[in-house]
Amino acid sequence: MKNLALSYFLCALSFISPLAGLHRFYLGKTASGFFYLITWGFLGIGSIIDLIRMPTLVEEANLRALLLQNPQILQQKINPSTAEQQILRVAEISNGTVTAQMVAMKSGLSLLNAKNELEHLKNSGFCTKDVAEDGAEIYTFVGLTAKRPLL
Repeated sequence: MKNLALSYFLCALSFISPLAGLHRFYLGKTASGFFYLITWGFLGIGSIIDLIRMPTLVEEANLRALLLQNPQILQQKINPSTAEQQILRVAEISNGTVTAQMVAMKSGLSLLNAKNELEHLKNSGFCTKDVAEDGAEIYTFVGLTAKRPLL
């Protein structure tokens, strides 16, 4: 993660030395860093603007680094999945019948959250709940159960 104080320091160096644009190199903006270096920070105007925008520049650099390390974050932001959607996906691959443990294991929800969401869906009439002989609570989503031919 890029440091805001170090970025400010590297930018301030352009006012006391001919090395303008070091902050741009540090933040991963090598092309603009090169132009800052050969134009002395666009005669200081670009460096002044960067001093004002520095928190944003550092935040963008940190976000780029985070996305490069963990690209699925962007996918999660684009396609957020609710707990209900996760439960329905698990129920679909399980022929409409699930337990809280199955949902927690396959969806990433906590066991308590999975149970609470399943109870909410049951109370809302989207599924039914039975208790197996071993005491397991089984939730059945009728619309997702395997269909038998009518004939």
